[in-house]
Amino acid sequence: MYYLGIDIGSLSCDAVLINGGSDIVASAVVPTGARNQEAIHRATGEVLRIADVARNEITAVVSTGYGRAGWRTACPPLLKSHATQKGFRP
Repeated sequence: MYYLGIDIGSLSCDAVLINGGSDIVASAVVPTGARNQEAIHRATGEVLRIADVARNEITAVVSTGYGRAGWRTACPPLLKSHATQKGFRP
């Protein structure tokens, strides 16, 4: 069981992968620039690669920042839940 946290800002996209024991198993920071969708994809892929975790092992995602809604488009979720700073969506 893993949880992905991702903060999509205008300068960088920061991602962290946490296991069921609340341990940080991987993190990544990539430049965002004008292509926040691409940055989301790269940051998510980087933490999954570092931790050797498959996308379908992610239980939930929390996204923040101005590009928070872009996560669903950039990385089509295999999730039943997704939370943002605007609220929880089952």
